[in-house]
Amino acid sequence: MECINRGIFDNPVTDGWETFPTSFMIQDSSLSMDPDRHLTLQNAYNFRDIGGLRTHDGRRVQKGLLYRSDALSRLASSDQEAIAGLGLKTVVDLRTESERKSAPDRLGDDRRIRVVHHPMRDPAVPESRWRMMIELIVRGRDIDMGALLQRQYVAFAFDCGAALGAVVRLVAERAHLPLLIHCTAGKDRTGLVAAVILRMLGVSMDDVLDDHIATNELLRPAFPHFEKTLRRMSMGRLTPEQIRPLLEARAEDLEHVFRTIDERHGSIEGWLEQVCGIGAETTERIRQVLLTEP
Repeated sequence: MECINRGIFDNPVTDGWETFPTSFMIQDSSLSMDPDRHLTLQNAYNFRDIGGLRTHDGRRVQKGLLYRSDALSRLASSDQEAIAGLGLKTVVDLRTESERKSAPDRLGDDRRIRVVHHPMRDPAVPESRWRMMIELIVRGRDIDMGALLQRQYVAFAFDCGAALGAVVRLVAERAHLPLLIHCTAGKDRTGLVAAVILRMLGVSMDDVLDDHIATNELLRPAFPHFEKTLRRMSMGRLTPEQIRPLLEARAEDLEHVFRTIDERHGSIEGWLEQVCGIGAETTERIRQVLLTEP
């Protein structure tokens, strides 16, 4: 859950984490991460190009135009230089105002970049880390974290439709590209937005799911620390299996939210129009901007 991830993913990569094994297996993608798609940074794990995937009509999502990432609040100077080399014009921050205040982006002095805020959050989930910690301690092993996470994805899709639609409209305009979308962990809010865009472009659901869980390969080095932090936050009341959904990107969460979209609106196109304010014209424009011939 992003409300908890805010507390555990905001730490620098080099803060002396203790090494210990995770207590569970993480879903692995059948797609090996193309090294050309992953930008290796010192203090951000999950920074990658959304491009490179093939669509149902044989075209490909163009590389170098749309990126996704986890938190940018701990970037080293070398990270800033690497990101500057991408020539970004727009950064879309999906975090809430309190997240941004507690961990502001460190993009350096690149004046070419316009930062846009389109916060996405589940209104039913406490935004305060302390309130969440109290709930973890009180409810502990009674909490079904997997079910909560799936409900949160649905909340992102239906309660944050305006924000999601605004992001899609930005991506559909060539003047805003290259563009980066990020939140804190870069897996739930960012993962859903990336999945929606890929589906709009015609990437198969199987490839979208594989790309979603590729996050686990990139975040894997940090999982032991995150698991330990969550155990500490809950005073040991959370089991490893409860912790697992909070740390990994799961295919079933995306499957559930897209199934719910189909059940409520008949298709992703119906949901985009009725909830996000995105019509066929914007969908065609985003395809023209982001797709390239094989």
